[in-house]
Amino acid sequence: MSRELSYLFSSIVELDDESHFIKLPSQESPSFNIDTDATYRVLFLPKSPGETNATPSHVSDAPVAIDDTLEVLIEDIGSEGDGIARIGPGYIIFIPKTDIGHKVKIKINSVTSRCAFGEVVEHLM
Repeated sequence: MSRELSYLFSSIVELDDESHFIKLPSQESPSFNIDTDATYRVLFLPKSPGETNATPSHVSDAPVAIDDTLEVLIEDIGSEGDGIARIGPGYIIFIPKTDIGHKVKIKINSVTSRCAFGEVVEHLM
């Protein structure tokens, strides 16, 4: 098994006619194409005490919140091909469909204490 985490999101496991399934949240957008005929490995982690099912709009350690818009410069490319912008000390934002040197206006879609995921709203240069 690969030691590299490809994608992380929260969802509820549901039961339908004796089968279990996980819905990919619509606000999530993996940095790779999902092949509906492929098999994927899934890791289940229990909720932490006090954690709710709702996706928080702000993570206390994060310098951004969901739905924030900001202008960033793409400084690097991640292993999955997403552009990487850095803000604050050590905080990164992954932005698909960008390249090094692009200056873009983005909207934040997902936030963790270590990184965020955004989408391009406007190409600035």
